[in-house]
Amino acid sequence: MVEIDLLKDVIINVPYKNICFKKNQDIYLEGDIIEEIGIVISGSVLITSSTIDGFSFEIQRIEKGEIFADSLAILSKKILPGSIKAEENSEIMFINNKDFLKLLLVNNIFLMNYLKYISLRNVSHQYRIKLLGQPSIKEKILFYLKEEMKKSKSKVIYLNMTKEKLALFLGLNRPSLSRELQRMKSEGLIDYDLHKIVYLK
Repeated sequence: MVEIDLLKDVIINVPYKNICFKKNQDIYLEGDIIEEIGIVISGSVLITSSTIDGFSFEIQRIEKGEIFADSLAILSKKILPGSIKAEENSEIMFINNKDFLKLLLVNNIFLMNYLKYISLRNVSHQYRIKLLGQPSIKEKILFYLKEEMKKSKSKVIYLNMTKEKLALFLGLNRPSLSRELQRMKSEGLIDYDLHKIVYLK
């Protein structure tokens, strides 16, 4: 995460623009050519992609202080591999790629802050790869539950998202998630309601 106060200090001499987006408004579409990076000042955005048959899945959720499209900054082909949409009403700061790279070169504090951020993001990407690589719907759900239990040290996992968003996060469609949750409940593996899932084993 990039500290917003630090960002305000280092961008004084760098041109930028702040744009507000409404909930579910598209910011970029998959295949767009991107010449700038985005920093979430408030709100959050989702990066998603789609399979050939049109099924959408979540690649990454970007929250306040986090950056997107920065991986394209030094590439010659700046084609966005996924679509970016405001998950809620959000304010985004856009900085041209060349100006962003200049910031990294001239400000060591900002550079170290950014390197820490991308290191944490890589850990998050490894988690996503493991999750999406699970061979079945049941194993994806179990992987998610066990990782959440490690964080909370509890078998009660409180959901901070709707079932539809959980399905998107798990790379599933909503009906498939609902069917598997019902099956797992009948097997005595879990119990659940709108707000939480309880692991019973």
